[in-house]
Amino acid sequence: MKTLLVCGALFLSSAQVWANDQGSDFVEGALVQREFADYDVFNATGIKLHLNKSLTERTFVELELLIASDEAIDIDFSVSQWHVKTGYIHPLTARVTAHYVVGFGTIGFEFERGEEYAETDTTYISLNTQLQYRFFESVVGFAGTGIQKWREGSDQKYYQLGARRDFDQWSLGASYMKYSDSETFALSGRYRF
Repeated sequence: MKTLLVCGALFLSSAQVWANDQGSDFVEGALVQREFADYDVFNATGIKLHLNKSLTERTFVELELLIASDEAIDIDFSVSQWHVKTGYIHPLTARVTAHYVVGFGTIGFEFERGEEYAETDTTYISLNTQLQYRFFESVVGFAGTGIQKWREGSDQKYYQLGARRDFDQWSLGASYMKYSDSETFALSGRYRF
């Protein structure tokens, strides 16, 4: 009975409307590990920076930068990526919001072994949507899907799963993103301003 009362209290407390989604203006840094099917000998690790600025109550722009590298079989490998996006936040219920996003970006790969050097890059446009579910006032889960249309190379379909724990102005989170030929794991810290 005590367990049912606690569960009921949690449900009622989580059913309230949270007008403030813990802030749309933030800077986020993440430690990432990125693996590519085409370059399976490499396990690139690095950092990802994410800046988000609200334009109106429901619209925003964001910039993402990723730099990661690895060394295997005497080859230095690095990947760099930037992505500019704009989006719209659509509240569906008191706890669920949908984010619709369109963006433009570039991704580049570099290989170096002694005096030998090679690089390749491409630009892309992206479309994605993400659902965010607020389990409690300070715990948010999210899942999304999208596509990147590459100018050169294979288009990338992807999905993402993750969660974050919000504090006063800080958040800690973890996410997993699976592309058509790569996957990314990230542990992040966010500061809202």
